[in-house]
Amino acid sequence: MTSSKKQSHSSKNNLPINNKYRPEIIKILEDNLSKIVNVRDATFKEDTKQATDMKIEIQGTDIAVRQRETNDYTFGNVCDGTSGNPDVTIRSKANGYTTEFDKIKKGYGDYYLYAWTKMKDWILYDIDKLRTNNLLNKSNLNEFDNQDGTKFIIISIIKLHYIDAIIDCSQSVNNFLNANAR
Repeated sequence: MTSSKKQSHSSKNNLPINNKYRPEIIKILEDNLSKIVNVRDATFKEDTKQATDMKIEIQGTDIAVRQRETNDYTFGNVCDGTSGNPDVTIRSKANGYTTEFDKIKKGYGDYYLYAWTKMKDWILYDIDKLRTNNLLNKSNLNEFDNQDGTKFIIISIIKLHYIDAIIDCSQSVNNFLNANAR
């Protein structure tokens, strides 16, 4: 796929990581289906007019995935105070290309599975909560320069916790939140 300045860059750069951890990604998502899928009884009208007894409603369908290949910290170190605060980063400038931040602001993506340390530490969060809590307003964010022509924004997982965006997380992330989000 060729890229132009107007269209989004190819996701080829993300594919090897996502494919490498595909079994872990699928397991996490399957384990959390009950949190984004609602099964309910049909209404009287649905039952009597539409031959429907049960309804399955999916709350959003598009899931972004990022495996952050970093050794900057692990949640074990964060919990014992030997490392910095965990966060999610979202690219906000990429040499004229459409970024993940741009796509999310436009309304794409319902959920984000964000992982660190080879899928050991992860969170699944609701992107709409970022939108409705105005966390994607650049005037409220600090943009950091990667020194390569790209920039990114940082959102603390504690902030995600405070706006009730986290659907689920690994045990180590949960331990961190229990110790630090009050």
